[in-house]
Amino acid sequence: MSGIINATNLEVANIKDSTGTNTAMTVDSSGRVTTPQRPAFFARGQSNVAAVQQINGLTINSNNRIAVFSSIDINVGNAFNNTTGKFTVPVAGMYQVMFHIGYKASSSDYTEVQLYLTSNDSVEYGYIDTWSANNSAYNSSSATVLVNATVGQEFAMTYDLNYTTAYSSGIKEYASFGGYLIG
Repeated sequence: MSGIINATNLEVANIKDSTGTNTAMTVDSSGRVTTPQRPAFFARGQSNVAAVQQINGLTINSNNRIAVFSSIDINVGNAFNNTTGKFTVPVAGMYQVMFHIGYKASSSDYTEVQLYLTSNDSVEYGYIDTWSANNSAYNSSSATVLVNATVGQEFAMTYDLNYTTAYSSGIKEYASFGGYLIG
């Protein structure tokens, strides 16, 4: 079906893809809109770190290790691979990407976390790099960023193991990493 729709009100419950098999958008009776196929992921409870790898064609700093998680709570489109710790962009557009860690540091423990998001990232510091304190107190580190991404681009969260002694001493259950397509 093709043509121009000239209407004041368009009343639909679902908008499907061109084959009519996948629901792209749903509008409920209260006017709330959902997009069930929008790429999204959320992982938490870090279980390990992956060996040094390439991210977006960059060979990252050998001290940086990609976080691998114990729980994948959301993985719409299955674009997050927990074996590699990477999300591979399936649809081009603007993405919101975030991470959070929390732990109780000793006087010598602190942590450095990087998000690698583009092929222009620093091999050492990624797209964004954060530090948390070593002050014998409860600490957290987090970042939320927006990034224009192309199909095949990769997102990953890494720890610099030169500085991140907290990885082996208690932040595992307090780590999370996620992202989703805004549009």
